[in-house]
Amino acid sequence: MLCVRGSNSNSASAQIKAQIERAEERLWRHQDFIGLPVCAVNQTLSRLARRGILMRIRKGLYFGPTNKSRTQSLPSEDTVLESVLRHRIHPAGRTAAHILGLIALEPEEAEYATAASEAPSNLPNLRVFTGRSKSRDGLSEIEGAILEILRMRAMGSERSAKETIGQLVQFLRCQDTFVRLARAALDEPPRVRAMLGALGQEIEANRTELALLRASLNPISRFDFGLLKGLRFAREWQSK
Repeated sequence: MLCVRGSNSNSASAQIKAQIERAEERLWRHQDFIGLPVCAVNQTLSRLARRGILMRIRKGLYFGPTNKSRTQSLPSEDTVLESVLRHRIHPAGRTAAHILGLIALEPEEAEYATAASEAPSNLPNLRVFTGRSKSRDGLSEIEGAILEILRMRAMGSERSAKETIGQLVQFLRCQDTFVRLARAALDEPPRVRAMLGALGQEIEANRTELALLRASLNPISRFDFGLLKGLRFAREWQSK
């Protein structure tokens, strides 16, 4: 690829540097500088990284500016992963169980779920489950974790069935959490919709949302609720 040199390149470099230094700390990609010469962008980002104004995270991905405060901050693992995947990530597996207070110790290997089709390779102490529904992208960390726990039938919980149900009910009572989950769950496996419906009936959730969940289920299907089979309305929601 032929690189632009001379005054045009210097002008592009100055624009890139000024844009970065004016911004708050964030992740930067080459695509953030549309309309500027590709080579100028590559060279400028590399130079700013060498000077300590940017931090190189991986090829084509930088964080900065790092001189906004006296103490250099670092992007969180979640922020970097979401930027690489281009989708929201949510806690999964034992990480989800820990976030929701269902296990005491934070797992050594972090687990996440995302709508992305592929996960980055060779990530140490990190496991990523791909192919989740894109409707999850608007959910909070807690909401996404609840969906993952329902996928597991809450079998990763170290608490009793009664305590596990009580903990989930407590989260679902918060503001519009159930409504948001009920809508996102329409793209989840049927067993997730069924368990969420039983939990929703437990908290006397919005009837419209409950009706939508119920209508989405095949009336002759039966689902394994795992640790949640003790829900009061499990049978009404087609638990085995």
